Amino acid sequence: MRRYLVSISLGMMLTLFSGCAPREPDASLLWQKYQSLESCPELNLRHPFDGALFPPEVPSPLVIWEDAPAGCNGWVVALASGQGDPVFLGLVPGSGFRLPEAAWESIKDESISHPARVSVIGFDKENPDEVLVSGEASLMISEDPVGAPLFYREVNLPFIEAVKDPSKIRWRFGTVDSKEVPPVVLENLPVCGNCHSFSADGAILGMDVDYANDKGSYAVAEVAGEIELSSENIFSWSDSNSREDETTFGLLSQVSPDGRYVVSTVRDRSVFVPREELAFSQLFFPLRGVLEIYDRETGRFFDLPGADDPQYVQSNPSWSPDGEYIVFARS
Repeated sequence: MRRYLVSISLGMMLTLFSGCAPREPDASLLWQKYQSLESCPELNLRHPFDGALFPPEVPSPLVIWEDAPAGCNGWVVALASGQGDPVFLGLVPGSGFRLPEAAWESIKDESISHPARVSVIGFDKENPDEVLVSGEASLMISEDPVGAPLFYREVNLPFIEAVKDPSKIRWRFGTVDSKEVPPVVLENLPVCGNCHSFSADGAILGMDVDYANDKGSYAVAEVAGEIELSSENIFSWSDSNSREDETTFGLLSQVSPDGRYVVSTVRDRSVFVPREELAFSQLFFPLRGVLEIYDRETGRFFDLPGADDPQYVQSNPSWSPDGEYIVFARS
């Protein structure tokens, strides 16, 4: 009799225990539930952006989201080609996840003509049958590769901190197909270095530098394993046609495709307002300016006809690929 009672007690305990234990989440069931929903609270997907176009050689991207509601502590990420079933569907921890490389590669060909979909589904692990929040972004793959490495500036935010200490600004150089962070190729610059551009063949680099306490200083140098910026390859937009009582910064300069010329906004005035908001930590735009061209072969400056009216602000110049035209903003 005693054995029988113990047996019943153990059975009751096992029954009670199994009834209290939470069920393991099932990514497939949550996906099906998500597909059947007419509406769902929206999750903020920070990356990729909806409608993003990726170059074909880029590695699998990070999926990043935020603003999850209270009680949402489990996640399902799906990658689907077109309107078909997911090529990847899995439970993931945290609020960021890099898509598997094999799944990413499998959607590339079809996603040139039909958008792929990245979906994130949030749920409560204690009640894994209910979808609490979801976010989705469509993306496509470009037919055209980038075709060249990138040189870019890495600035600590908010921007006012970089202004106080420009030595923390770093430049990186690398290709978009690399899975590693591009290496730093320039750092600890004692002055601010800013807008930069290259000739079409990548042989000539132009860069704004605040050399010799002159905001109009601009460096033009041949690209090499080591590039030396010195007084021999630095000129100043302040030496141009500006009147003596006018300060020239030389804004948004661009090297011509053949590397011979540089175009810039001169005789300029601009608004600069630092802000704490990281997404837009500076407001900056020109209020006045004309376009001027510097000829590296002759050392001469000349205004660009049609972009030299002081009653307007003319800025943001960009060369056509053949170097015959310059597109600019005028207001």
